[in-house]
Amino acid sequence: MHSCNDRLVITYNGEIYNFLELRKELSDYPFQSQCDTEVILAAYLKWGISCIDRFQGMFAIALYDRETNDLYLVRDRIGKKPLYYWIDGENIVFASELKPIMEYPGFPRKIRQDVIRRYLYQQCVNEPDAIFENVYKVEPGQIIRFHGGKTERWKYWDIAEVYHRKKEQPVGSYEEAKEELKDILRDAVRKRMIADVPLGTFLSGGYDSSLVTAIAQEASSDPVKTYSIGFNEEKYNEAKYAKEVAKHLGTKHTETYID
Repeated sequence: MHSCNDRLVITYNGEIYNFLELRKELSDYPFQSQCDTEVILAAYLKWGISCIDRFQGMFAIALYDRETNDLYLVRDRIGKKPLYYWIDGENIVFASELKPIMEYPGFPRKIRQDVIRRYLYQQCVNEPDAIFENVYKVEPGQIIRFHGGKTERWKYWDIAEVYHRKKEQPVGSYEEAKEELKDILRDAVRKRMIADVPLGTFLSGGYDSSLVTAIAQEASSDPVKTYSIGFNEEKYNEAKYAKEVAKHLGTKHTETYID
């Protein structure tokens, strides 16, 4: 998508949950759509790359500024959406997965020997590394600026910093903690229910999914669609608990058993 003045172009995977709130602050921008992608463009034009600090969501963003010749690669705070890049001299190639980078003409496909050991031990490759030489992952909460063949990296959000900052102002009591957590959870779930496609929850019957589903049902005027996978092996099967939770909450439940 391009900005209204054609200065910016963005390719983006994810969702900005608070985009409607941000859109109100950006009322001077001539919006042509109702989507969150255009809000990112408008926010950058108003606040620069620091607009990222205002976004609540999961995203992998590549934003090119024609005026400054800057390319920004940005990943959400926790790193829910992946973003890979390969630097070949003065060129950069980026994608949400490795396959498109592998298709780029001249990509050497050289495996990193030092990473193989970690992959076999951990069953994954932790960022910023990737399995190929000179290919990297954007880290969670990181911005990468690519300009004139040079890269600059910095963290805009770090969970360790948040932890230490919160530690300086501890919660006064268990009741206070319980109420604050309840407010945070309700706010988080309700924000994620703003969407232009049908919504549902994966319900396992465990604490986490049951809690999220309960809050979603509380915020919905219609029965929430819930889905569960069951197993015929009794010791692996949690579908019966999910069914009880769905019945208690009054959701529109679908379950499928697989062998």
